[in-house]
Formats: sequence, C-alpha cells, structure tokens
Amino acid sequence: MFGKIPRQRIRIQIHRLKIPRIQIHRFKIIRTQIRLIGPKKKQRRLLRRLQERNLWLKACQLSTAVSAKGAYDLLLVEAKKWKEDAVLVNLKSDQDVALDGKSSTWEAHFISKGDLKKGWKATMKDKIVSDAAEEETNAKNIVEPPFTVDSGDAIKAGLGDLGATEVTVSSIRLFQETESGEWFWSIATDKGNITLKSR
Repeated sequence: MFGKIPRQRIRIQIHRLKIPRIQIHRFKIIRTQIRLIGPKKKQRRLLRRLQERNLWLKACQLSTAVSAKGAYDLLLVEAKKWKEDAVLVNLKSDQDVALDGKSSTWEAHFISKGDLKKGWKATMKDKIVSDAAEEETNAKNIVEPPFTVDSGDAIKAGLGDLGATEVTVSSIRLFQETESGEWFWSIATDKGNITLKSR
C-alpha cells in the first residue's frame, strides 16, 4: 500500500519511549522513538512513510474496536449456536480498552439456562469469534445482562467516582454474581480498581 521502506544507507537508532506500536517492513519497533541519520531528503521520505503506516495501523485497530454491548451482540450469536438458552455471565475486555469503552478483543463466558452446570466461552478479536469451548460451571441464578449503560458510560461513571484527573484504564469487565443474579461493572485502572453496580 505504501511501497517498500528503503533499506539503503540510512541508520535507525531506537530509544525507549512510550508511543504506540508500529510495524514497518522488516523492522518491528515497539514503544520507540525513531531518529533517522542520513541525507535529509531520504530522512523526510522515510519518516513520512513511517507516519502513514502508523496512522493506517491505528485506523485498522480503531475500526475493529467495539464496546461491551457490541461485543456481546457478536458473541451471543455464536453462543446461541451452542445452546439456544445461553446467557452471558462474564464479559471482559483485553488490555487495549479506550476511555470510550471500546476494545478490539473481548472474552465472554455464557451458561445454559436449562443446565447451570454447562458453560461456554469464546474470544472475539477484531470482530472475529474464536477459541470457543465448553466449560464446567456451578451457577445458582442467572439473569440476562442489563445493558442500560454501555462500557463507555460505565468508565465515565467509574472515573467520576474515583475523582482522579489522569487515569489509565487497563480493562473493563461486566459480570454477574451467579448466586444473587446481580450485575456489576469492574474497571481496572492505574489508580486502583473500581466496581459499580450495573443499573
């Protein structure tokens, strides 16, 4: 799409810094800053291609990121193929969740309403469901998930309760207490974990 990155006489020095991951041609540069050494014209050309590729990768990642409700809708279709009476009991994002509650990877656990000892789990990555498998469970009471608020709203409410101005969210989870049937949001941040009752 962007052509090959030139490999001629341009040295790349890598210094550890926290910026998004990018992958370029044969170079795999993770959380780095790139300093180019060589003719100015070639530096500008290579830097432009690095920036274009980075923006393209970010766009791809953003296009496949969905909220908890979006992930639930996709995973429920597959869970219904396992058992028509499948009910969600746990839905967790990967560690790439954004403040709007969207992630490209989610893991879900379902239970058969007719047989509370039978469960099913699967992972959704980039809107593709994989790694589906049955599992043993031991639930007493299961209730359909109340999506009155989505993951983005839950994060907003949780950060407001936390009272922190600069917070990094690492993951969010919607889960059900299988004895009481109550639903909760759990938000993991660098300032601590927050648990909110889903309402």
